[in-house]
Amino acid sequence: MKKLIVGNWKMNGSVELLNEFSQGRSRTEWAHAELVICPPSIMLPHAVSLERDFAVGAQDCSHANSGAFTGDISANMLADFGVKYVLTGHSERRRYQKETNDKCVSKVNVAQNSGLTPIFCIGETLADYQSNLTMDVLSNQLESLLVHNIDFENLVIAYEPIWAIGSGLVPSLNTISQTVDFIKDWIIRSKGRVHGDGMRLLYGGSVSSENSGAILSLPNVGGLLIGGASLKHPSFRLIASSAYRHLKSA
Repeated sequence: MKKLIVGNWKMNGSVELLNEFSQGRSRTEWAHAELVICPPSIMLPHAVSLERDFAVGAQDCSHANSGAFTGDISANMLADFGVKYVLTGHSERRRYQKETNDKCVSKVNVAQNSGLTPIFCIGETLADYQSNLTMDVLSNQLESLLVHNIDFENLVIAYEPIWAIGSGLVPSLNTISQTVDFIKDWIIRSKGRVHGDGMRLLYGGSVSSENSGAILSLPNVGGLLIGGASLKHPSFRLIASSAYRHLKSA
C-alpha cells in the first residue's frame, strides 16, 4: 500500500503556491506515494481545477448536510467540487472551536456518507504525555468512533501529539512506534484484524524532510500529516521522496 502524505496548509498558502505545486511535480518520486494537499477552503475550487498529481483535501466540514449554519461548508458540497479527503478532529478545531469527540465523529459520519475519506486526528497534550496518560486519551477519542458506528473501511487515523505540532519537538521513534502500534491493536480488538491491517495510520507533528524517512520506516506508520513543511514545495517533495526511498529499500 502506498504511503499517504498529507499537507495541511491551515490558514496559509495562496493560489500562486498551489500553481507551484501543480507545475513543479516530480512524477518518478511522487508516483510511489499518495499525496494530498489541504488548502484553506476558499482555495479548494482552484486546487481541484489544476492539472496535478495530488488529491485535494479539505481542512474541515460541517456536522450537518445542510441548513442554517452560517459559514459552514457541507461534505456534500466538498464532494461536488471534487474534494476527496477531509480532516476531522484536528486539535486546533478541538481547542479553538471547542469541538467535542461527538462533534468530530459526527463530521466523520457525514463525510463518509458524502463519499469523502475522513482523516480523523487524535492526540494528547504535553501534560497528558508527561503524566503517562497518552493511551488513555487516545482510547477515549477512538471509542467515540464505535459509538457512532463509523465505517472503518473508509477511514484514516492520524496520530498527532498536540505538544509536537509546530513546536519542533518530535517523540522518539520508539515512542511513535509504540503509540501507532497501540492504535492498530485497538482497532484489531474493536473491529477485527482485517480493519486493523487495512487502515492507514499517519503520524503528524513537526514532520520535516530530515525526519520523515525514519518515521516512515516504522512498521505500522502508513503515512504522514504535515503542517509547516507542506508549505514549501521543495521540502514537501523531499518528504514524498523519502516515501519513495522507503519503498525501494523495503
